[in-house]
Amino acid sequence: MELFYFTNPLCFHCWSHEPHLNKFLQIYDDYLDLHIIMGGAENPEENPSGEFDFEKFKEAHSLLPSKAFKVFSTVAPEKSLSFLRLMRASFFAEQIDVSDENNLKCLIQSLGERGGDIIERCKNGEGERRLQEDLRLGKRFTITKIPSLVMVHDGKIQETMGEFETDLLRDQLSLLLGFVPAQGKMRSLKEELKLAGRLYPRELEVLYNLNEDEIFRYVDELLEKESYRWVDYDGGIYLEAVYA
Repeated sequence: MELFYFTNPLCFHCWSHEPHLNKFLQIYDDYLDLHIIMGGAENPEENPSGEFDFEKFKEAHSLLPSKAFKVFSTVAPEKSLSFLRLMRASFFAEQIDVSDENNLKCLIQSLGERGGDIIERCKNGEGERRLQEDLRLGKRFTITKIPSLVMVHDGKIQETMGEFETDLLRDQLSLLLGFVPAQGKMRSLKEELKLAGRLYPRELEVLYNLNEDEIFRYVDELLEKESYRWVDYDGGIYLEAVYA
């Protein structure tokens, strides 16, 4: 099953629903081949419906973050979704300008990759080339809204635009496959935190079926004290990995 995820680093609707996509990808990893495609509106206040024009996108505030994502994905594809989540969380939750080169470098380095090298590759033409490939694909699928998910299997296409949850995606996967797929194993909290770098309470709630008042006990029971810390910021808290 080819799964095309049309999104943008500064898409608020994408950020709010992505924990469900992350969970879906883990549970049904054996059935899915994910492609994260860049494009779309960069400012939810200016564009609350998520609709966008691909030509206008070329001049958007999210241009450098989108290019950084495309280059990052060639360097560390297994961390690509984590990097995307990290950019969005930094922008929406902490009001960090992720279009700033230095801020982007720091975020990349927090995931254990070379931020300077990736930013330079964004600026030397590689980022633009990879981004244009994504924009052309968006036109081919006639995508008019983000987030959009397009599943393609055996000549059949199933498209989801806007809000989605894990159960909805499972039902659509079952419809295209013609049977209910077997569920795989979720990553452990330790593995997920190492991969993502940081996790927000809502992500923990969705991924591990937790209530808000269960989060701290769950983390304390499953993680070694020296491997994590809780970070306070103006909008709340997040769980951060501590690397030795």
